[in-house]
Amino acid sequence: MKIIFVGDICTDTYSKNDLEKFKNTKLYHFLNDYEGKVIGNLEAPLLSEVIRENKNKYSLINQSNLFDFYSFCDYFNLANNHILDQGKEGLDETIESLVNRNKKFFGAGGNLHQSREPQIIENNGKRVGVLSYCCISSNSESYANNSTGGPSPLIYEYVKEDIEGIRHLVDHIVVLPHWGKENEFFPTYDQASIARKIIELGADVIIGAHTHTIQAFETYKDKLIYYSLGNFLFNNFMVNDIDKYYQGKYNKEGLLVELDFSHDKVVAREHYVKLDDNMIPEFVDLKDLSTPVLSNNDYTARALSDFEFEKLESNLNLSLKFNGQSMQVINESPLIGQSYKPRIESLRVKIKRYMIYFIKKALR
Repeated sequence: MKIIFVGDICTDTYSKNDLEKFKNTKLYHFLNDYEGKVIGNLEAPLLSEVIRENKNKYSLINQSNLFDFYSFCDYFNLANNHILDQGKEGLDETIESLVNRNKKFFGAGGNLHQSREPQIIENNGKRVGVLSYCCISSNSESYANNSTGGPSPLIYEYVKEDIEGIRHLVDHIVVLPHWGKENEFFPTYDQASIARKIIELGADVIIGAHTHTIQAFETYKDKLIYYSLGNFLFNNFMVNDIDKYYQGKYNKEGLLVELDFSHDKVVAREHYVKLDDNMIPEFVDLKDLSTPVLSNNDYTARALSDFEFEKLESNLNLSLKFNGQSMQVINESPLIGQSYKPRIESLRVKIKRYMIYFIKKALR
């Protein structure tokens, strides 16, 4: 039994022509013909059109007519900070669209109970339970509660209850948290703490998302922790009619994690992808990445070798910042390591974005 996890999926601003280009890649044929299960993070609601203008943050959608970009996915993780970009109506339409396509989903629902429901994948006598949660630090618009829908909140007590609820039903457990600081290579100490606590609860693998970069990965007690897979399908996108958001070079790289559950111990294999100038992903070798994966992993192993996570409270350091339209949640939790490469790249892309914006505005 094998399951492969791909990173963030958002087809906002892609086209049918882009889809045809993607269908000619080795990556597409590998996933489309994959004999195991494919799980993707649907990083925006699946809609035929935009329902409302969202000024709270960048608002994204996955275009329904471009579903073939990722129709090879068998399961979709909906626990992320963009799934409610188009409100409850957007989430409801997303769920209805997936059900109509005979696709399974998890991580969000019409209430807290539904959002926390696991997916249990069974094949060849093996049963794998998959749970998913979204962290408040990712600035999600809102979360599911007892009476309203949304993504499942990353709360330790919920994770504990959910793992205990399925432990006797499955052979292995995979937990998918949406967390961390965007455009960074390393997790926060808070992430490392809760990751270890989740492993202690019985999870075999943790596979994170949200940072839009390949973050470091490690082992703890012989269990696997991937802090973030980065992007899989994620184009540059329009913020408004003249302002365009550009992905940096580290945002154009992603990690696919393939897990083999055929043995008593989970065996993992990493696959790397890179988006070209047309933002079409394709397989690449590790040496072809700009992200220094191996050195980041080595640093993480050293930084956390004597980490006394039990003494660290799982309380995020958060603040609020007004972005000119609404309040934004800012994650100020300390990282386990500092790398200026992604920060310099983010600054370079931001300068490019604003230069183009002001030129367009001046020419109007």
